Amino acid sequence: MTKKDDIPFEELSFCMNANLRRTMRATNRLYNAALKPVDLKATQFTLLAVIASQKSTPITKLSEALEMDRTTLTRNLAPLTKKGWVELEKESDERIRPVAITQSGLDLLQQAVPLWRNAQGKVTAALGTSGIENANAALTAIRKHTM
Repeated sequence: MTKKDDIPFEELSFCMNANLRRTMRATNRLYNAALKPVDLKATQFTLLAVIASQKSTPITKLSEALEMDRTTLTRNLAPLTKKGWVELEKESDERIRPVAITQSGLDLLQQAVPLWRNAQGKVTAALGTSGIENANAALTAIRKHTM
């Protein structure tokens, strides 16, 4: 029978997964609040920005670039498509579904960028530019090591 004393609570308090999840929730709240005036969520902003940075990208390549499951990406694209911000293009090979941003999506993104910059500025103020660079490098290293 396990006793409470047998569980390494002090060690568990350093769990990267738990700390990253708490930080992610707080960060999402910050960016979602900043983007609320344009009725956009942080995840949607990221998708729009990545899609806008490319001409037309198949869903499979987009999911790889975002390191996101294709099913999850398709589910996240649905509201963007419904609102007319992105469109799924047709190809002769129906297995390939390129995604492109619409003019409405570009217009929204242009309105959202200053709001995103405001949220990004708050994070930068908390961490400093080198802190942002170090955090991004550490997160990238974790992703690469766990793949």
